[in-house]
Amino acid sequence: MTDHDIPKRIVLTREMIHSGKSERGGWTRAQLALLGVTWPPLKGWLSALIGTELAKADYLAFLMSRNRLELRQCHKKPREHDELFADDPAQAERIEPDTV
Repeated sequence: MTDHDIPKRIVLTREMIHSGKSERGGWTRAQLALLGVTWPPLKGWLSALIGTELAKADYLAFLMSRNRLELRQCHKKPREHDELFADDPAQAERIEPDTV
């Protein structure tokens, strides 16, 4: 087994868990599931997580899913180039560069 086979793990701190809070000051059910917390969370869940190990990928997913809006933006279909400039007047009338 090489280092590449072992998933990177991190040790959770109180600050790391609090950094995943939403703008409204809480955590989503999906976030808690990534940390291994059952729903509804029992009293003392946060203190019980301090010092436990978690896969780095799970922690990053925990941070990325803090707000539903951020999560929707991550999964949104990229817009086509034409859609980005649909309201741009410069695109409506094609302007050619001056040739000398």
